[in-house]
Amino acid sequence: MHECSTICMDFRVDYPAEASDVPAEKSDVALVVTGGSPHTEILASGNELVRSAWDVTSGKSPPTGRVLLFDERAITPVLPAAELVVTAGMDLEIMTSDRAFAPEVMAMNLMPYMRSPQKRNVIVTMTFRLLKFERAEGRLRALIDNDYGAVSKGRYVDHEVISHETLPNDELCFAFKPDSHNLSAVDHDRLVASQPQNLTALLRELTAVPARRRRRGAQYARGDL
Repeated sequence: MHECSTICMDFRVDYPAEASDVPAEKSDVALVVTGGSPHTEILASGNELVRSAWDVTSGKSPPTGRVLLFDERAITPVLPAAELVVTAGMDLEIMTSDRAFAPEVMAMNLMPYMRSPQKRNVIVTMTFRLLKFERAEGRLRALIDNDYGAVSKGRYVDHEVISHETLPNDELCFAFKPDSHNLSAVDHDRLVASQPQNLTALLRELTAVPARRRRRGAQYARGDL
């Protein structure tokens, strides 16, 4: 950030830009890099009762009591959330519909994350899927099922955390697209060379690739290759 400040780059944090804010800057080029937000609305009911792994790791919504952490991503975000829950003294069960826990995380990266949970007798349940969440008997009841057979169970917990897919924050991109010169398609060679985007040439190249693939597929089918 210091190097960027030497070229008069301006940073504005915690500033959710609206569609009217960017044109007001009168910039020559606008790059929309808005990332995404956690998607937790995956249950048949009770979506309003859950929080995301991002909420836990950011400190925005720390859970208490007995916690069920349902992981559908099998990658890193669930691991720091699990570590924060157990180091805070909470009882934790990690559940995944997969047949292995965090298979996308390499062994050397998984080892340090698992040290804290292992010391605190965290329960890891595999091959079960969270179906819905409801209030019952003054607590929260999770209904779970198994993809490998008709096995339904219930869990009584105090909080439910879900690690699922990320939805793109694409509102600004689609808001600017109709008025952009390149209709949101990027010619990276011209961008690096600080040249204006040439939509006609770019679209010609994009449509040429599938055409070449079709011709090559036809050649394979005829036995010419």
